[in-house]
Amino acid sequence: MDQDPAKPASGADGKPRFLSGINGVIAGLTGLVVATGGLVTAYKAITDDKPAEQQQQQQALADQPAKPAAAPKEEQPPARPVLFRGDLYDDGKFEGGSVEIEQQGDKWIVNETGNKYEYDEIASRDQSQIVAYSADYGSTLRWPVKGGVVEESEKDRRDLWKTYAKVAPTD
Repeated sequence: MDQDPAKPASGADGKPRFLSGINGVIAGLTGLVVATGGLVTAYKAITDDKPAEQQQQQQALADQPAKPAAAPKEEQPPARPVLFRGDLYDDGKFEGGSVEIEQQGDKWIVNETGNKYEYDEIASRDQSQIVAYSADYGSTLRWPVKGGVVEESEKDRRDLWKTYAKVAPTD
C-alpha cells in the first residue's frame, strides 16, 4: 500500500472521502442533530422535577376527605310566556276584535272577544312554536313563543293554515 497510515484516504480532489459528496455532509449533519436531541432529552429527564411535584399533588388529594360530586346542572330552557294578547284577523285583515291566549296547566284557553275556547297543547317539532289542538272544533293553533302571527288550521287539515290573530307575550 502506498498510503501513509497517519493520513486518511482522500478522493481525487484531495478532500477526505467521507466529505467528498453531498451525501456525506448530509449524513454527518443528521448524526449531529440526532445526537444533540438525545442529549437534550436525557438532560431533561434527569433534571425534571415535575414527576415529584405530581406525586406530591396526588398525595395531597388522597389525604383530603372525599367530597360528593356535584350533580351536573341541566340547562333549563328559558321560561316561556303563559299569556298572549293581541288582535283578531280574518284572511290576513284586521277583524277588529281582541284575543287573549292563556295557559292553564296543559291547556290553552282562547278568549276571543268574550267567547272562550279550550285547546290542548301538543308537542311541537319546532321548540320556538307553541301548538295547541281542539278536538271540539277540529282546529289547531300555532304561534311563536316570542309572539307574532297565530295561525289556525282548516278543520283537521294541518296543511292549510290561515292567519287567526297577531299576539304578543305579556307578563
